[in-house]
Amino acid sequence: MVLNLASGFHIRVKPLPPYYVDLIEDVLPLPEFPTRKLVLAAGDVAEWPYEPKDEAADPGHEDYSLYMKWKSVERERESITKKRDKARKDFLISNCVVVDDGPIDFQGDDWVNKVEAAFEDYEVPSHYGKRLLVFLKTQVISTPDELELILGFALQQEATMQGIVHALQGFQHKVEEARSFNGHKKSKVRKH
Repeated sequence: MVLNLASGFHIRVKPLPPYYVDLIEDVLPLPEFPTRKLVLAAGDVAEWPYEPKDEAADPGHEDYSLYMKWKSVERERESITKKRDKARKDFLISNCVVVDDGPIDFQGDDWVNKVEAAFEDYEVPSHYGKRLLVFLKTQVISTPDELELILGFALQQEATMQGIVHALQGFQHKVEEARSFNGHKKSKVRKH
């Protein structure tokens, strides 16, 4: 997909890399919620999911430490989920946007000076990929609508694949229903 942006840049949006979500989950894993340890009659220890109540357990209650751990993990998971959302957008922008032409040279210093002037003690990264991401976010993509359009095109393949998976699952379910229905009908038919 080729787009002409309001900033004067002409870009191409490539499809997203396969398994990018797996990479994000590997880099930013979610911690597990705590479990309750149960001692079975045979002496074995089993883990059972801990479900906190709406109100906090009293400090002297046996569930207090589990409740506090659960709340801590919940906050950490919320923080990581926000980081994953940002990483997902940044990953798609840096991997799916190709600049074909534009009014500002990526290798130039003019745009770097403008970005650094806006923030005290900030330097545009020298790492090529990080620098390119800053360039794309500050110079190339100039409106929220453009960002959403770019992300939509990048994710189009994902949406299509999800649709195919859901359709296949639905088809498999229909086949199983038909088989069980046909098997049920056959049992009622008498053979002479």
